Amino acid sequence: MAKKKTKKKVGRPKRKFTPEQIASIEEMAYNNCHTLTIANRLGIAESTLRDNFRELLTQKRAAGKAELRKNQRQLAVKNPAMAIFLGKNELGQSDKQQLQHSADKSLAQLISEACKGSQ
Repeated sequence: MAKKKTKKKVGRPKRKFTPEQIASIEEMAYNNCHTLTIANRLGIAESTLRDNFRELLTQKRAAGKAELRKNQRQLAVKNPAMAIFLGKNELGQSDKQQLQHSADKSLAQLISEACKGSQ
């Protein structure tokens, strides 16, 4: 009978995280902290955090943004500034004014008048 070859594990052992560390990651992601900030707080590489918690980071950030949007909408009812902010950022509204001018005078006449006025 032929001998079975056993595969050796190569590389570092997989990093283990405590429940407290996971809770901290969840909270910081919920508060929309950058991945690098979270990694620095935990004392780990950013790539380690991304590789182990990519899905969790995405889910918690989305939940935090949804909660923030809900709170903003509630504030908009009583706070006109918040209503204006949401209108501009979510609905594409703006304060820009459209200026219209009549084309009674030609461009040459306008330039000529401007030059005379500056002399």
